[in-house]
Amino acid sequence: MSDAASQAFWHDMLPKSGTAEEYLAARRVFESSGFTYGRVCARLGIDQLYKFQAPPPGLGVADRVTTPLDALIRLFAFGLYLERDAAEELLTAEGAKALEALNLLAPDPGRPGAVFGTAALVPLPGALTASDRVCAPDGTEFGRAPDGVYPAFFANTLAFVDRLPETRCESMLELGTGTGFAAIRSARWAGHVWATDVAARSARFAAFNVGLAGVGNVTVLEGDMYAPVEGLTFDRIAIHPPYIPSRDTKYIYRDGGEDGEQIFRRAVEGLPRFLRPNGRFYAVLMASDRRGETLEQRIRKWLGPDEAGFDVVVVTDERNAVRDALANVSKENQRDAPFWRSIWERNQTESLLYGSVLIHRHAGERARVDARAQAGEGFNWRHLDGLLDWEIRVRQPGADEMLLECRPRIAPGCELQVSYRLVDGRLTPYEAQFQVIGPVRTRFKSPLWLVEAIFGCDGKSSWRDRYTDLVAKGQIPPQAPAAEFARMLIALVSGGALVLE
Repeated sequence: MSDAASQAFWHDMLPKSGTAEEYLAARRVFESSGFTYGRVCARLGIDQLYKFQAPPPGLGVADRVTTPLDALIRLFAFGLYLERDAAEELLTAEGAKALEALNLLAPDPGRPGAVFGTAALVPLPGALTASDRVCAPDGTEFGRAPDGVYPAFFANTLAFVDRLPETRCESMLELGTGTGFAAIRSARWAGHVWATDVAARSARFAAFNVGLAGVGNVTVLEGDMYAPVEGLTFDRIAIHPPYIPSRDTKYIYRDGGEDGEQIFRRAVEGLPRFLRPNGRFYAVLMASDRRGETLEQRIRKWLGPDEAGFDVVVVTDERNAVRDALANVSKENQRDAPFWRSIWERNQTESLLYGSVLIHRHAGERARVDARAQAGEGFNWRHLDGLLDWEIRVRQPGADEMLLECRPRIAPGCELQVSYRLVDGRLTPYEAQFQVIGPVRTRFKSPLWLVEAIFGCDGKSSWRDRYTDLVAKGQIPPQAPAAEFARMLIALVSGGALVLE
């Protein structure tokens, strides 16, 4: 069988929708076997599934599995066949029958007496998720089809889900749902979740995963972007869009149009119609800063005439100059590099950003928020929403007084470097630089008087106390406005150098 024919054959093997009872019976097979994210990672000797490289002893192609967990890993994580007698012994005949009822388990036509998993299926924190397999049951790889459903266990997808808020909302929409993992995870906090995908195959997998998860407040619809939910509005909208620049759409899950931003742009353009007042939009993607036009400025242009009613926050995980991005192109993408170079030159792209975008539709009359920060280790939805909430708070009436009454403390990951120079024969400090290593990362130069102000932040004394102390010590002149000093706290908190209780 040719590679193309092999791919087409296995591509046609899909799990099928079931009844609530059938889904429950299948869940019990996975639960009773300990098929959880933590236990699978431990069995594979890794702490995250995306770090998997090679099977540990006992899980190779030629090994005979001896535990129910190993049987499920072999069938659904590795996509390899398993002898039927072993499947029925380890999973029980009733368990094997429950998986067959959903067409998750099927006879291997190339190996009589063996069965295989019709989909790749892995446990993630919060849900089992099925996606397309990329190899035949004997381990022969054949790659992904153009409409292939990409697995949800990679770092970028997990980061996207970790940055969706775990707070109550009435109605949520996920655009381009793929496996439906984000929609399923969000269902516990939303009154109802709507999930759309332009690919019929993705919509089918997502609906299957919703059924397997046993959640009743998620509706999956096939269609392009907002089209399936025309007439509805939402107080939370999310998207993890395809963002790779491409001449043509070879892979639906990957290719984001000629400049990589076209799908994201369409999502933003729909916000004035579909996002409710006080609603928020979340995205994780790659985008760009261009000569004379930052990403935030382009977002505002896409929002149209109502852009002043929206706040825009960009948090970068990585920021690379175009020349560095081209230098780091992997071997498999070498053929795309000339096209990418031409697109980035034509658009006058200066740097590529990978990270989060948060857009908030504010309901009141106030100045809009534009903010940018850099994410560090452990950055999640609390830090993302907290950054925006802080920026909104400091724009409210009476903000200067509020700032002066704040009782900040130094962040745990704050580091200070002081430079000295020889003055009149003595080494004298002349410049300081703070570096913050934490969920929010930043680096900034500081005058020495500000160093003393920061050092005094213990969570007990107020920012007004810091101001009064500096004036008394002659570090700042008595005519220095307290309001001006108050607003210095905004950047120190946003940058992660100081935190508030």
